[in-house]
Amino acid sequence: MKRALQRKGTLLVTIIWITTLIMMMMLTVGQGVLKNLNDGRRETEASRSRYAAYAATQRILAELRANPGWPGPKWPETITDTLPQDPNLQYTCVVYNNTHSGSTRLVPGTGVNLPSGLVFMKTTGVDLSSSSAVKTYAAVAGTAVQQTATFDYAALAERQTSLITSEADAYDRTNGSYDPSKLEAKKAIVVSNDQLALTLNAKVDGHIEILPDGIDPLTGLAITRYAGDATAQITDASFLGPPIGAKINLAPKALVKYKSPLSPVVGKDISAASVPTSSYTDKKTGKTYTWKELKPGAYNNLNVEPGEKLTLKSGRYFFDKVDLDSSEIVIDDSKGPVVVYIGQEMNVKNNSYINDGGYARALQVYFTDEKPDIDPLTGLPPVDPLTGLPLTNADGTPRTKSDLFVSSNSKVTFVTAGQHTDMKLELGSELFGAAVGYTVTATDSKLHYDESLKGANLGMQGGWVLDGLHDL
Repeated sequence: MKRALQRKGTLLVTIIWITTLIMMMMLTVGQGVLKNLNDGRRETEASRSRYAAYAATQRILAELRANPGWPGPKWPETITDTLPQDPNLQYTCVVYNNTHSGSTRLVPGTGVNLPSGLVFMKTTGVDLSSSSAVKTYAAVAGTAVQQTATFDYAALAERQTSLITSEADAYDRTNGSYDPSKLEAKKAIVVSNDQLALTLNAKVDGHIEILPDGIDPLTGLAITRYAGDATAQITDASFLGPPIGAKINLAPKALVKYKSPLSPVVGKDISAASVPTSSYTDKKTGKTYTWKELKPGAYNNLNVEPGEKLTLKSGRYFFDKVDLDSSEIVIDDSKGPVVVYIGQEMNVKNNSYINDGGYARALQVYFTDEKPDIDPLTGLPPVDPLTGLPLTNADGTPRTKSDLFVSSNSKVTFVTAGQHTDMKLELGSELFGAAVGYTVTATDSKLHYDESLKGANLGMQGGWVLDGLHDL
């Protein structure tokens, strides 16, 4: 009897222990499940909050596109609102708009010196639907840069504009294609913020614009802005210079730094030869038309091989490099302009054509200056002659640049600009439109300025894009 009771007691203790272990295991599993649920909830809240913060940056861009002075001169302005499609997502924008002051201003607490014309933003997002006592916030900060481009000159260079055995004239594309017998007489303008050279029968059918001669404040050496030989021709003598035909500007012209809304993106290389051919047969005539087209988007390098013809359509593209060799790019601007951003370089050679016979404003090529600035002779970054130290950007970062090279009887029709872009036309090449760069050099070539560009603000989306946006 006692043994039976002992066995029952032992069994009862065993059951209790097993039950306790099971309960402990269930508690552990439950805690893990609860933790996972809480982690998932927090991750969802963080994702939604971050979405609200990023949506706020788009609100700021939209407001700036409608009114570059938004939200006003107060430093800063703070706006709190919710997303229309989800009122539980709230954002707060702290906006430092420096389009009002005309000078560089310090953004408090950031160490950012904000140049005139830029807008610094800090946005915070929160998910109000969260049941947590402590809400999850997300914040981002960055700068809005206006990239609306104005092309009022055949050529404008920050450092040097040079015409060597070359011509600059003007025509009005709205009156028809370029016709040498129907030019806009004395309307071409060639400008430099530093030095301008016309040599070996160079001709400007219009006038030039330069800054006054002066003294370099660092070296004490004389600065001579114009270098021209006896063969140079400037047809508009109404400006007395010196030289005759030169307008003396008291301040340099501004060059915009461009940033692609599509980069940085690691895209794929594109070969025109590998792009599929599309076709259409006219039912009335029975004639079949074929073409190759590349959709707007971000790509790496574009290579248009000899004999190839590639169509770019209305919209925005980003390429790191573009090469044309005995080939052609056709523009379809039926739904708006084609806007191309180029990170490093564009090479057009050997009787290649871009937008031949079209409107310059239909194709806008902006260089974003992403190539390391290396001296071709030394293989090193350029050096400041006074300090012997590598030259850098104003913020201390390494200098970058880009290149446009048009050669060997090639013809391009577009407007193009890049703050640190070296632009070269050589060997019978022609550019129809306008060119703005760090240097603009034409050798045995022609610049044909489209007079219909004067005063036109080009670019897309009002010209405002985000630069340096980052999480906080």
